[in-house]
Amino acid sequence: MSRRAADYLHGWIATHVSHVSPARKLDEGERLAKACRRSAQEQGISEAELASACGDLGTYMLQALDEAAEHDAMRSQYESD
Repeated sequence: MSRRAADYLHGWIATHVSHVSPARKLDEGERLAKACRRSAQEQGISEAELASACGDLGTYMLQALDEAAEHDAMRSQYESD
């Protein structure tokens, strides 16, 4: 696994991924994957390095969106208590 690619993905997701409605999730996942791939290439990180770090980037972005939704739900529950 490329540690550089894994670190890059972690930082990129923290900056660019946020909760979206379920109706927009698939389109947003695709958009995020394309944007991340393009940005990574600009930083000299290849598609192969990304795949080594996360597998399928589209699926990885969908998982990141799910985690963002869970985080928002937990935060909302905490704030309402």
